[in-house]
Amino acid sequence: MSDQRHVAVTPHLFVRDAEDAVRFYSRAFGANELFRNTFPDGTIGFVELALASPADDLAHPAAGKLFLETAYLPASSAVV
Repeated sequence: MSDQRHVAVTPHLFVRDAEDAVRFYSRAFGANELFRNTFPDGTIGFVELALASPADDLAHPAAGKLFLETAYLPASSAVV
């Protein structure tokens, strides 16, 4: 997988035609393909897409209202 992944909500979508879905997400949302796992028969097993970089997210005027910054505290097994 890519090293460009950041902590985020990561949905997993299962579609019949992955190639068509990647084209759609690229055109509709400007998604960039970061990683693809293709089987020897050409079947796509996994594709990782990024809709925007973290810098793009923060540049949006509503960014402060949409995202929460969290941290894990191992001593208390808590996310704050």
